[in-house]
Amino acid sequence: LLYFAYEELTKNETHKISFAELSKLSGYNSNDYFPLKAALLKLIRTPIEYNLLDSVDSGQWTISSLLSSAKAKNGILEYVYSCCARMCKIDMPETKLIKSKDRTGKILSLFAVKRFDRTDDGKRIHTHTLTSVSHFDFKTLRQPYEDLLRRIEIFVKDKSALEQAFRRIIFNIAFNNCDDHSKNHSFLMLDSGVWKLAPAYDLTYSTGKGKTNTHSMTLNGKNSNFTINDLFETAKKFGMNKDKINAIIKDTLKVRKKIPDMLQEYNIPDKRIAEVITELNEIQIT
Repeated sequence: LLYFAYEELTKNETHKISFAELSKLSGYNSNDYFPLKAALLKLIRTPIEYNLLDSVDSGQWTISSLLSSAKAKNGILEYVYSCCARMCKIDMPETKLIKSKDRTGKILSLFAVKRFDRTDDGKRIHTHTLTSVSHFDFKTLRQPYEDLLRRIEIFVKDKSALEQAFRRIIFNIAFNNCDDHSKNHSFLMLDSGVWKLAPAYDLTYSTGKGKTNTHSMTLNGKNSNFTINDLFETAKKFGMNKDKINAIIKDTLKVRKKIPDMLQEYNIPDKRIAEVITELNEIQIT
């Protein structure tokens, strides 16, 4: 991709390549473009470090859209989800929505996230995903949320971190974030040697197609159609009472009702808003 764009790297902010040209350059001689599409979609989440020129903040940032033309939707919905998660008292890194243009002049909305695995001076913070600490093959198996809660008990040993995890579980259910696999949950080790639960990341709406037609992790042995009893039974195992779970559910669903107005604020088409809201309203935690 960089080779193809090399001559125009300093002239243009965005670059395009067709699947046919990409296949030729990479030596891919099949008419099946789905493997290429899958690779490009993964590159969308390739982290790019940069510093905001007009910011006094020295912290490092990542931007989620490396291949804007390969992404089916822009970053507005993911940005709205990050705002909703924050309103649900979920620990989130700072997020921004950055406006840009492609070579045709089309406005792009890029979702940017401040890195939580770096200090402000660029030093790496020791980080492990749930996948790595549990040696779990998330690509072929669905890891239980109970494993995340057990690791919190072992590593973090903080009751507030368990509550934070339940807020994320309930958010993922209520907001249809089915791409909730174990690489999307992490732990950070501080300089003191103390472990903490990393901020939440990769929270977004799932279309209900392909691998994300059901949740990537299980709860109480299920990966869909969760009930409030599934949450109660899981919470009981980890010392969380029903009143707290009920309160988190109530807060989460209250925030979910704000999504239509938030999406309209960013000029998302009414048809798209209706699709999202219809599917979310079908998710009842009862």
